[in-house]
Amino acid sequence: MKKCIKKVLTLLLTAVLVLLTACANKGESNTLKEVQGTAEETSKTSENTKEINTAGQSNDSTEKTQYNCTITAMVFDRSNAPDGEGTVTDNRWTKWINEQMAEYGIEVKYIAVARSEELNKVNTMMASGTAADIMLCYTGSTVQGFYNDGGTYNLAEYINGSDKYAMLKEYLGENVIKVGTNQNGEIWSIPARRATSARTNINIRKDWLDTLNMEIPTTIDELHTVLKAFKEKDPGGVGSKNVIAASMFTDGAAGPVAHAFLKSCSDPKQYAINYIERSWIYSDEGFADYMRFLNKLYNEGLMDSEYYAHVDFSQTQKEYFVNGTLGVWEYDVNGNVDTLREGYCRT
Repeated sequence: MKKCIKKVLTLLLTAVLVLLTACANKGESNTLKEVQGTAEETSKTSENTKEINTAGQSNDSTEKTQYNCTITAMVFDRSNAPDGEGTVTDNRWTKWINEQMAEYGIEVKYIAVARSEELNKVNTMMASGTAADIMLCYTGSTVQGFYNDGGTYNLAEYINGSDKYAMLKEYLGENVIKVGTNQNGEIWSIPARRATSARTNINIRKDWLDTLNMEIPTTIDELHTVLKAFKEKDPGGVGSKNVIAASMFTDGAAGPVAHAFLKSCSDPKQYAINYIERSWIYSDEGFADYMRFLNKLYNEGLMDSEYYAHVDFSQTQKEYFVNGTLGVWEYDVNGNVDTLREGYCRT
C-alpha cells in the first residue's frame, strides 16, 4: 500500500491540498489496503525487482514494478467544465494520468464532490469510511483533525530526505510544506501552492485598444481616458449606447483598481491588520476616494447603470463580454482560464 501511494504522489498531489485516507472500502478487490501484502511479498521474493527512484521509474527504465491496484482520488466539481472537454472525472487530464499510471498497473478512479458541499461531504465520507484514497479540503483545521484522529497518513517518510520527491519539494518550497507539518515533524497534508497570489485580475479589451491606437493604461487618469474613448468611439462596433466601458468591484472585494487608492498599500503591516480584523478596506481613508472615482464613472455613463440590481453579477459580466459590449472589468483570478474568455483578455 505504501509503495502504491508513493508512486502517485508526484503526479496527483503537487498542486492540491491533499490528505491520504486510511478508509479504503473493505469490500473492493485490489484496493490500497489489499495491495500492501502483495507489494511487500513481491519485494521480498523477486530479486530482480528494481527499486523505484524519485522520478517514479525503476533503475532499469524498461522494467517497471507492477502494483495491480486501484486508487481513488477526489476532484472538485465546480460546474464549469468547458464544452467538448468531458467531465471533471473523464477528461484529457484524467485520461493522461491513467495512461501514466497504467505503466505500473495502477488505475485511478475519480470521485466528484461539488465545491459548494466540500466540507460537509468530506466529513461525511471520512466518518462513513467511504472517503477517496486522495482527498481535497480547503479547511486545514479539518484535515489536521483527521490526522490527529488517526484517519490519515503521516507523509513525512515519503517527502523528507534529499532523495525523495525533489520535484515536489522544489515546486512547493519549504514554507508551503511547513503549513501541513506539525511540531513533531509529521506531515499531515500536502498544501497547495497557488499559481498566483493575486485575488482578482483587471482585464481589458486589447483589440479595442489596438483599434483606437491606445496603450494599456498604467495610471488611474490613463484608465479614465481609455474608458471614455471606449464609450464615445465604440471600437467594437456594438453601438455607443450598448458599450459598458467599465465593470469594477464596488464592495469589500477590493479589486486592483481599488488598491490604487488605498493608503495602507504602502504599509504592509497596517494592510495585514486591516485584513485580519476584517475591517478590510473600509477603515482605509483611500477607499472613499475609490468610491468617488466609481461615482464619477457612473455619472459619466461608463458603468452599467443597473449593476446593483443584478443577482449574479459575475455571470452578467460574462454575458457582457460574450456579447462584445464590455471594455474593462475586474474578475476573480480564475477568470483568466474561464471558458468564455477566448483570446480577448489582456491581464
